[in-house]
Amino acid sequence: MANRLLINSSFSASIDVSETVDSKVYSIFQADQIVGSRGGQVETTYTDAKASKYTGVVTAVTSTDVTTVGLVKTGTDPSASGVKAYCVTYDSAVGTPGVVKVLVGSVEHAELAPGEGCVIPLVGGTLADMHIMNAGYVVSTAEATCTCVIIGD
Repeated sequence: MANRLLINSSFSASIDVSETVDSKVYSIFQADQIVGSRGGQVETTYTDAKASKYTGVVTAVTSTDVTTVGLVKTGTDPSASGVKAYCVTYDSAVGTPGVVKVLVGSVEHAELAPGEGCVIPLVGGTLADMHIMNAGYVVSTAEATCTCVIIGD
């Protein structure tokens, strides 16, 4: 029996139709009439003991393989070309480190602010291509703490 991996994603597009009444601005957003909200789910499998979690302060100021950035690792990484999902959450910040960039290879997938996260589904992704960076990192004064999960075969 295989382990099941469910990856959910969705978006909600809204148009800013704010208006001013008696010099007071009212922020109003309406669902985009063309695309609205959409979402879906991908179901796949993963191998026992091929899931890892990396946590800690992102010290890489340039795009760096998450497995070598100095985060604390729990679990076992998938094989070199067996990544099925890469998830990053920006858990907290000290000072103002700015955004955390999430990349697969040289392709940037997200710029996260504190409290945000993303999941990237992959088919046979390369482990060394799971990258992260925080260009605003300054030791003890501007630090972004993240959790990164890599799962696959």
